[in-house]
Parts: sequence; C-alpha cells; structure tokens
Amino acid sequence: MLIFIDESGDPGNPNLQGASKFFILSMVIFENEEDAKSCNESIEKLKIHLERRTEFHFKKNSNQIREIFLRTISRHNFIYYSVVINKKSNTNKTNIYTYAVEILFRMAMEKLKCATIVFDESGSNDFRKFISKILRQRLNLSDKHLIKKIKVQRSSSNNLIQVADYVSGAMNKSITKNNPSFRKTLQKQEVEVKILNL
Repeated sequence: MLIFIDESGDPGNPNLQGASKFFILSMVIFENEEDAKSCNESIEKLKIHLERRTEFHFKKNSNQIREIFLRTISRHNFIYYSVVINKKSNTNKTNIYTYAVEILFRMAMEKLKCATIVFDESGSNDFRKFISKILRQRLNLSDKHLIKKIKVQRSSSNNLIQVADYVSGAMNKSITKNNPSFRKTLQKQEVEVKILNL
C-alpha cells in the first residue's frame, strides 16, 4: 500500500497577511504498487503530451490544466480522505498540522495495511521523525503491519504527491470558493471529508 499526503493553504495564523483561512490536508491511498505505477505512467504521458517540464501544482496551474490533470487521474484506482480546518486567530502552526495528521489517520485507520507513507517535503530535517513519533506514539501505529515506512520527498520529483496536491487544491476550491466542479471529477475516489473548526 502506498499513501501520499499533501496540503492546501497553510497552518499558520489566519489573520496574518497572505495566510489562508482554511488548512486542508489530504491522503491519497493506492492499494497496490500496480495501481500507483499505472497512475504515475499516465501523468508522465500527460507531461509529454503537454510538453511540460515542471510539476503539476494545483495553485499554479490554469483551470484548463487542472481539468486535464484531474480527468487523467480520475481514471485510476485510488481513494482519498481530507481534513479541512477552519482556523482561529489563536491557533498554533505546529498544533494545527499535528492535529490534522492525527485526524486524517484516524479516518483511514481501517484501510492501513503495511503502508509506505510519503509526505511532501516541508519544514526542518526533523520533520519525518516528528511525524513518525506522532503516528507511532499518539495513534499507536507502531505495528509494522500497519505502517511499513515513512518518507519525505519533493513533489517535483514524485508525480503521486502531485495527485495529493490536486486533491487538496480541488477541496480548497470547493470549500472556500463554493466551486465543487474540480472536486466532482474525483467523486468516485472520495471516501470521507471532515470539516472542523479549531
């Protein structure tokens, strides 16, 4: 099992200039390597077709590219979970991210099986250790049958993290702009979405 996690918005104080009101964290799950490989190959072919040298990034891409990318990945076998947090001014950046990770994994707990988890690279060099501690101690996920490995990679070098980015981006548009069209493209992949005030 392969799991990819990425966010939309930021976990910081929503009153700061440029900060987002919502923080969204999404988990994309491929049940097996064959499904993940198939999706990855489709994205590679799309890059060639569009003559792209840069990664697909929901926030930076045009609506046309967004629609093409979402239609491409919607044909593949994966599921996703998302946590949407409506932030308050007194929220702490680390606490928000930690809370979102905990909730996300509680939602998907029954699906976990010998999972390799890949987070988009962010934060300090201690980020992976920090996340590992959260998952293994707070959620009691020390059993190797549930989590096999936790990794951190750049989205620019991993097409499937880009899928998680697009899931979070589509969710963001649905929640903040009342524009569900992108989200609807992945309707069959959506398992659960939690919207929380914190």
